[in-house]
Amino acid sequence: MGTGYGYRHSQSEHSAMSFPNQIPAILLMGGQIKDLPKAEPEVPSKGYIPVGDMPMSARTLQALLQSKRVGAITLVTPVSDQQLTGSWAGAFATAHAGATLSESLFRGLDSLGTSPDPALIVAGDLPFLTAEAIDDFIDRCSKRDDCSLWYGYLSKSNSIAKYPTLHHTWGSINGGKYCGTGLSAMRTSVTNTVREAVSALTSRRKSVWKLAKALGFGTLWHLLRGNLTVTQAEEAMTRFLGEKICGIESPFAETAFNVDEYDSLLLARKLAEAEDSKA
Repeated sequence: MGTGYGYRHSQSEHSAMSFPNQIPAILLMGGQIKDLPKAEPEVPSKGYIPVGDMPMSARTLQALLQSKRVGAITLVTPVSDQQLTGSWAGAFATAHAGATLSESLFRGLDSLGTSPDPALIVAGDLPFLTAEAIDDFIDRCSKRDDCSLWYGYLSKSNSIAKYPTLHHTWGSINGGKYCGTGLSAMRTSVTNTVREAVSALTSRRKSVWKLAKALGFGTLWHLLRGNLTVTQAEEAMTRFLGEKICGIESPFAETAFNVDEYDSLLLARKLAEAEDSKA
């Protein structure tokens, strides 16, 4: 089913696009944890909440700084440059966080300008992210260089193997259970196209009929039956966005350890304390 957003690029055009050895990264540090007790220290956003001996986004930043495949880093943050000291030491630019996640995302992307080269997009609530996991994700994206957007996902089995008590919302794909990760990538040359598509999707989210028409009835049917494949999901989102999107499965559970609620914050602090005690 069409949505008004046509697939804009042929495979030959995409194949000609570059995928450099190093790409810029955007670290999204805004947002708030739901039900955060008043006893917690006041912070400007979720990324500044302490996990172990530093703010959780600072832990994520360390992994980016250690990555061999990440170049310039842009922090999307609600605070001024003058306040980014101590844990935030490193060479990076800043963009001011917006009121919503999508607004912050596009502010970060806009700050990079327009380029056919990809940029890595990283959630700022990944306290256990490693440089190895980042490099692996970028490597996998580079092998599908005909895409304009890459979306990370993780299997339930890999998550449970490392973090058995971590809660996720799972979706059925290829007969297995998966969740999204905090890593994605996109070419900044398609920022405006994706912005328009996100706006259209947001306007349709309260109408099941409009949402079904936008994504395709067949896609939703397979999703409800639990037999949607990665290829079908990629094709549906490509039709909707008008740019080729690829799903990238990560084997690293830490790419999906998002601190989304207070229980996951407590677990993160417990694990960080155990790590610090071994150091």
